[in-house]
Amino acid sequence: MAEEITEFSAGQFETVSQLLASSVSLQMALIVLVVGIIIIVTVYRKFSSWIQTQKFSYTHPHISRFARTAMLAFFAIGLVSSVNVYIQVFELFEEQPEISTGELTSSQTFAKILNTINMLVIGYTVSQLIPVALNKRDKAIFEREDFEKWKEMGGFPDDEGDLFHKIFKWVPPKILPKDLTKEEFEKNLQTKEGLSFLEKYRTSKGVTIGGYEKLVDAPFKDWKKAVREKYEKYFDDCVTGNNQTGRKLVPGTKPREIYPIDVWREVKRQQGYDAIIPASKPSGHAELKEERVPKSAKQVIPIGIFVATVIGVVAWWGVDLFILATATGGMALGVGLALKETLENYFAYILIRKDKIFTEGDRVQLESGYNGLVHRITPRVTYVR
Repeated sequence: MAEEITEFSAGQFETVSQLLASSVSLQMALIVLVVGIIIIVTVYRKFSSWIQTQKFSYTHPHISRFARTAMLAFFAIGLVSSVNVYIQVFELFEEQPEISTGELTSSQTFAKILNTINMLVIGYTVSQLIPVALNKRDKAIFEREDFEKWKEMGGFPDDEGDLFHKIFKWVPPKILPKDLTKEEFEKNLQTKEGLSFLEKYRTSKGVTIGGYEKLVDAPFKDWKKAVREKYEKYFDDCVTGNNQTGRKLVPGTKPREIYPIDVWREVKRQQGYDAIIPASKPSGHAELKEERVPKSAKQVIPIGIFVATVIGVVAWWGVDLFILATATGGMALGVGLALKETLENYFAYILIRKDKIFTEGDRVQLESGYNGLVHRITPRVTYVR
């Protein structure tokens, strides 16, 4: 039994107390580490609270999330690395050369612990940053789809100053449509109202006539700029009280009352791209909508990356992965069987959100024959009224 304990011990020390008692420099390093962590956590919480009150956090939510996550990791790694350097420097002066026994010295053991913390911090940070990047890519795809829908609709209802015709110009067809007489067609070409009629005209088969040519070099870029300006006006109207309710909303309050731009776009999609009236919803509505934005199966990526990091660290410390896998596998099997129904509901929830099989507000008919509106979709149950 004694041999087994020695096999899994960190060098010649079996407890943290023994490790710290072996060197004054380690005790000082631990104090610096604890104080540094307290300072970092305090500063990070204040920074995170502050940035969430800024307009930038709403107009560029992905960059804001990236900055908050990366900043915490940057300072944490900097602190741990600094303490590690301190330990390595003092080792040269406090420890005398010894005959190699294959065991780690006190400084080496503590340094290995610090390196472990660094690896875990890096793994956690990467696990959080990758979904942010993937989410940004997904939002870019949705943005392109919104642009195509905008072109199809000839502009959205809340566009400023006929934006569509500032970017595209309708061009009459070269061939006379079968459903129009030549006289009627040529007469409509002479007036602005007639051109508008022809642009919106549909044949008996529901097909449009004519086409569009762009008036600017980069229509998508100009459209994105206009959409961002539209959102900034929405944000300003929320915080200044320049809206129908006269309420001044405060950024960063809990529960959240102002939509970030990505949620604002999703809400517009859900309500047919109609204008969103600032401050027209009760307190907390924006946060509730943000929670209900369709989630993706990519949510499991952070867990997978961090678990892989933990496994790598455990293997680095010399723990038998086969024994670990057997123990955790048995636990996972037991938990999985106990939570079978819950997990089934959760994965069904992810698929419903990802594939948008139905959303809040849709009318559905259940197998029982009940017909109603989807009120709310949660990982556990879907409410139909």
